[in-house]
Amino acid sequence: MPFQPALDLARLTPLLDDLGRLRQELDALDIPPTLQRWLQVQTEARGAHMSTRIEGNLMTEPEVRNLFARPQGEGAGTRAELENLDYRDAARFARQAGGDFHADIDGGLIRALHFLTVRTTDHTTTAGQYRTRQNVVLDGQRGRAYLPPPPGDVPKLMTDLVLWARHQRGKTHPLVIAAVMHAEFVKIHPFDDGNGRTARALTVYFFERGGWLLSRLVSIEQVFAEPMSEYYANLNALGDRYPLTPPDLTGWCEWFFDRLEKHVGRAVAVVETHSEATERFEQVLLDRNLPARLAWAVRAMYFFGEVTAKDYEHAAGIARATAVHDLNELMARTRVERVGSGPTTKYRVPGNKGLSLQDFSID
Repeated sequence: MPFQPALDLARLTPLLDDLGRLRQELDALDIPPTLQRWLQVQTEARGAHMSTRIEGNLMTEPEVRNLFARPQGEGAGTRAELENLDYRDAARFARQAGGDFHADIDGGLIRALHFLTVRTTDHTTTAGQYRTRQNVVLDGQRGRAYLPPPPGDVPKLMTDLVLWARHQRGKTHPLVIAAVMHAEFVKIHPFDDGNGRTARALTVYFFERGGWLLSRLVSIEQVFAEPMSEYYANLNALGDRYPLTPPDLTGWCEWFFDRLEKHVGRAVAVVETHSEATERFEQVLLDRNLPARLAWAVRAMYFFGEVTAKDYEHAAGIARATAVHDLNELMARTRVERVGSGPTTKYRVPGNKGLSLQDFSID
């Protein structure tokens, strides 16, 4: 029979209303472009880290961030690195596909997401293919935790799930669709490996598709990973074998929306805190009779640890000689140092830790 989960929308509406107000608050913030770019870099690395950590990947978030900052073409050396790079690419594809309103979700897109998620670590050689064997989701403490449906049922179950999502668009809140799709996908467990990561990338797709990617300032994956024990507990509460009886996903949605609300609120607070810091930088520049246009370079060093003369020249719309003069003045007033020469010359704080207000205490 077609997939039709039980949902008590009256219980979910207040949570969705609260999330709507928070989204408006986030959208209304005047975020400096440099800050937005920095936060998006942080969020992308956090998303990959959180998604792979759930599966046992031991890399830390700073290690993932440094991995993503490597020059293009500089390869990864370990399976842990490959898992994070693969997930990053899958999530990017999910965002791009979600924003393409000339196409819609289908089984091919889901299989493509899975292929990207495991393409360099696929030990089963079935990337992008629905499973043909029975799998079991194990719990290290309790033994067998969940029995998915037999492999012969997977294609029809996935088709029914996709059709449900397409039919609900415009009728059901996009966050409800995203939450339901995640839970049912995990319970079908359609692939040999990488189901959890693919499910989280699929959630990114539905957030983008529904207009809820929140300026890419909230890690959707972090909602599932912190705390991870709650994620598994709420999935396990749906039943220990397929089909779910009854398929009531109201409690799952409540948990998901509650966690999401906390993370959106946290994003608002982070933006406000860093926006205030950049305003203080501008005042320091004025107090020290430095050009106001240097605020762009100062922000870049605050968020990224360094800035090139070329980037500052283009961002401020000034001549190269003026850009170099400004940055040399900044060096004379702070601990900023110059590294290299020519168009790629970098200005940074020793240790590449990021410029701080305290660095302006040196004349």
